Amino acid sequence: MNNKKLEKWLAKNKPAKKISRFDTYREDINTLILKNFTQVQICEYLKEAYNIEVTRSNLSKYLKNHKEYLQPKQDKQDDKTSQKDKNEEYLQVLNNFGNVN
Repeated sequence: MNNKKLEKWLAKNKPAKKISRFDTYREDINTLILKNFTQVQICEYLKEAYNIEVTRSNLSKYLKNHKEYLQPKQDKQDDKTSQKDKNEEYLQVLNNFGNVN
C-alpha cells in the first residue's frame, strides 16, 4: 500500500464485520456441494477433517447468506450462456438444501 494514512489507520483498527467460521472451509464446502453431498454430510466432514462441531442449521444459514461466494468458478473456455446455466443449476442445488434433512 502506498497510502501511509491508510496503513497507519489499519494498524490501529480491526474490522467490525464478523467473519464466519465457515469462511475458512469455503472451498471444501463448495466442492462438497457441487458433488451433491447433503448438509449433514458436510457437517460430518468438517468434524472429521477439522475437528469442529457445526450444526446443520448453522451451515444452512451460512449457505443462504453466502450464495454469491459459493458459486462455481468460471472456466475460461465456457461461454457466458453456459456459465449462466451452471450458476442457475448450482443455485437450485443450494435452494434444495433447505429441504434436505
